[in-house]
Amino acid sequence: MQITRQRMKPEMNINTLEVCPSCSGTGKISSTLILEDEIEKNLSYLLMQKHTRLTVEVHPILFAYLTKGFPSKRMKWSWKYKQKIRVKQNSNYHLTEFHFYDKTDEEIKL
Repeated sequence: MQITRQRMKPEMNINTLEVCPSCSGTGKISSTLILEDEIEKNLSYLLMQKHTRLTVEVHPILFAYLTKGFPSKRMKWSWKYKQKIRVKQNSNYHLTEFHFYDKTDEEIKL
């Protein structure tokens, strides 16, 4: 006779993909919930690499999310890293697309 046990721990793999809004649901994109964390992680890395006066260029919807309210996400990042961080919008970008630029407006490749 064989005894089996029931699994007690929940599964650790979490699917964070969402339906793509621009292609009417035919594809999957990374979640917008983790996008802010991804931007902040890259921002932290670039500031540790001694980049100053960084600019983040994002989609207009993401721009509104990062700059509206008091204190906004941009303000919180500026206070946290003690650096001026600018956020610009570009309507040609996809919702989850963002790029970093240095003080001479040259794109920083990650």
